[in-house]
Parts: sequence; structure tokens; C-alpha cells
Amino acid sequence: MAQHFSLAACDVVGFDLDHTLCRYNLPESARLIYNSFAQFLVKEKGYDKELLTLTPEDWDF
Repeated sequence: MAQHFSLAACDVVGFDLDHTLCRYNLPESARLIYNSFAQFLVKEKGYDKELLTLTPEDWDF
């Protein structure tokens, strides 16, 4: 029996360096990206620590 894979249900398609296709959990991915970038901005670039306390409901993008 042949297996079928459809990209129709995917919001985002991503490939890593070895061309692995994966399905992302968008809310968790956005949270991880935001938190990682906020930590970098606060620790390395001197941004306000308030960035670390924002919740996804506060995000405006």
C-alpha cells in the first residue's frame, strides 16, 4: 500500500541543512524563537528586561 504525504495542511515547510522535512508546532516555535531572541537582546545588547516578561498575548507582530 502506498503512503501519501500532503503539504496542504501545513502552514510552514522547513528544511534543515540535510534537507530533512519536518512539521512545526507553530505556537511552540514562535515562543521558542521569541524567548531566545529576547534573552539575546537583553543579555548581549542591553535591551530592557521587560522583554523577558512578555507573554504571547502581548506580542504585536
